[in-house]
This record gives sequence, C-alpha cells and structure tokens, in this order.
Amino acid sequence: MLAIALAVLAASSWGLSAVLVRRGLRDLSTSAGTLISLTAGLVYTALLVAAFQFDALLQVSWRATVLFGLIGLLNFPMGRFFNYLDRKS
Repeated sequence: MLAIALAVLAASSWGLSAVLVRRGLRDLSTSAGTLISLTAGLVYTALLVAAFQFDALLQVSWRATVLFGLIGLLNFPMGRFFNYLDRKS
C-alpha cells in the first residue's frame, strides 16, 4: 500500500511541476528559470544527502566527485534548459 501511495505522490509531483514551470516561465526568461530550478534542486539534494548519508558522502573519492560534477555540468543543465525552452513556446 505504501508503494502505491508513493507512486501516486511521485506522479502527482511530476505533473504539478510541469504546471508550475509553465506558469513560472510566463514571467521569467528560460535561463533564469533553469538557474532557479537547478539551484533549488542542488540545495535540496545536498541537504538530504548530508542528513541521511553523510558518512557515505565522506567516502566518495575526489576523482569520482570531479567526474560526476563534469557530467552534471554538461548534461543536466542543458537538458533542463531545452525542456523549459520547449514548455515556454
């Protein structure tokens, strides 16, 4: 039962985010919307990792951190930008 409730919550959140992004991009540029979204997501994720997996976070090597950072800089912001650009039109 918990799995079903969490699945419905995830689907509802996904749909609500699309509506909120579309509404928010009426007043913002695509670049500003992307920057706000990425910053909020980074802070939220960092707080969750620090709260629940702090010991595992300290065991990650610097090389892995740099590689994941580069992949994150190249892939995720571009995908989010193009997604928002499409929603704005």
